[in-house]
Amino acid sequence: MRKQDFPQDVQAYLKKHTLKTWGTFLGLVLAFGLILFFFGEQLFGELLSWQKILVYSLVMLSTPFISGFFKRITNRTYLGTVERVHVRTTYTDHNWRTFWEPPTENHVMLWIRTPKGKLVRKTASTFSVQYRSKTNENSRADANVDTFQVGDKVLHLAGASHTVVLPKPSDDYVVCAVCGQSNPIAQSTCHDCGYTLIKE
Repeated sequence: MRKQDFPQDVQAYLKKHTLKTWGTFLGLVLAFGLILFFFGEQLFGELLSWQKILVYSLVMLSTPFISGFFKRITNRTYLGTVERVHVRTTYTDHNWRTFWEPPTENHVMLWIRTPKGKLVRKTASTFSVQYRSKTNENSRADANVDTFQVGDKVLHLAGASHTVVLPKPSDDYVVCAVCGQSNPIAQSTCHDCGYTLIKE
């Protein structure tokens, strides 16, 4: 399956994400540029020329960070087969212990072979558990860590916060690639967001 094979409404979602990403960034650049053009002298008139250039440059360079441009532009669509799964658990330990321990997180890393043969490494998801019982020292927060298995076909849409496993013919449910909600396999559209469900 290629991007052009996605349902029309899903392709429209991807285009909307792209337009929103660039629109937010360029809008912020324009807004900051106009502020500096019209009010720059009032705000920074007492600075030396090289200081003004430095301040103006820093203000304009801050726009991609404020708009989240880099995070959005790197959140791209990918599709492929899982070749390796690694779960990394992180938590904060203390010298003192109470009945409840600090938050624990599982970071699920996937190595995915794309249809073009390229092997890519992606963070599929992070699952948080607020507390871990002191009575079970060996247990780590393992919620949903078995979601991804070697051989699964997975899909991530640009702008989405999750990666979904495309259902097999024997599966009873399909997860929406747009919003992440689970739906009965017989459904063609998501009951939550209304987008077409991708089943390969």
